[in-house]
Amino acid sequence: MAASTASWAQPSAGLESPAAARVIERLEAADCPGAVRALNEALPGGESAVLVLAGAMFEEGICLKANWERAVRLYTRASEAGSPLARWRLAAGYGSAAAGPDVGLALWWSHRAEVLPPPCRVAGFADTMEADRFVAAVNAWPAGQAAACAWVGAVWAGLNAGARYDASLQRLQFAGRVRVTFDPAAGRFLAEELESSTDRREWRAGDDDASRLATPIGALQAFSARAVRKVVRPAVVPDGLKTSVEFAFSLK
Repeated sequence: MAASTASWAQPSAGLESPAAARVIERLEAADCPGAVRALNEALPGGESAVLVLAGAMFEEGICLKANWERAVRLYTRASEAGSPLARWRLAAGYGSAAAGPDVGLALWWSHRAEVLPPPCRVAGFADTMEADRFVAAVNAWPAGQAAACAWVGAVWAGLNAGARYDASLQRLQFAGRVRVTFDPAAGRFLAEELESSTDRREWRAGDDDASRLATPIGALQAFSARAVRKVVRPAVVPDGLKTSVEFAFSLK
């Protein structure tokens, strides 16, 4: 696969790691052998940024043969090292067709990633909760709720991964706050800048607008479209799962 498709996989946190930056430099130069060589040299160091980048390359088949299982192992190691990006990638990945989707694991990682609306949260959840107890709680939900919640969590996880870590949004040199509201039942997003009324936009889940990529809300729309297209929407999504998330951006 051409290295140019790796632009989404360039987390800003990774740019702070010299080892990850060397891999990204080779990806941007469309030098797959060089990228893989730099990755193999960096992985023994165990940096979370390198582990996430390696997971992304395996997940999407960027300069490597796509392998979701290997991506999971790398993301899990990064999560254990404290990477929120790894948890978002796992929640989104388990909600995708490549993983089944796996509703149970998508929900588990969505809980760990803290991206679920209140009706989708298991009471008393903690990272140390026993799997049997978690499964029993989810099985007690009304029919269809688990699949709907797994989808919502995977979409929010994918949007967070892009909005908070993709270097392309930082290049816009935007400082401010944007609130994004997702209404899963209606299948619509609403985004608005909070410091001014210069930009406010509503769109259908999965829609993209290439003409607006140079604006923060346009970039967020692109990230949401990517997230929605990646995950598998269940046949029924009930009302009551509407939530909002605020994204704060600063110039660096």
